[in-house]
Amino acid sequence: MGKGNYVNYRTNQSFANYLIQEYGLEKLLYLMVEDFNTLIYEEYFGKSYEELKVDWIEYLKKNIKAIKLIL
Repeated sequence: MGKGNYVNYRTNQSFANYLIQEYGLEKLLYLMVEDFNTLIYEEYFGKSYEELKVDWIEYLKKNIKAIKLIL
C-alpha cells in the first residue's frame, strides 16, 4: 500500500469515530451495510455528507485546541 492509502485509511477511521461519538454506533453500522451506490447520509444522520464533513472538521479543530490546553 502506498502512503496515500494509509492517509485515507486514517482519515476514514477518524471520520467513523466522529460519527460514532456524535450519532452512535448503531447509525454507523446501518451506514456500513448500505449499498454505496444508493447511500443517503440524510436518512441516517439528518445531514448530507458535505455537512457532516464540515462538522467533523470543526470537531477536530476543537479537540486539537483542547489537547493543546492539556499539554
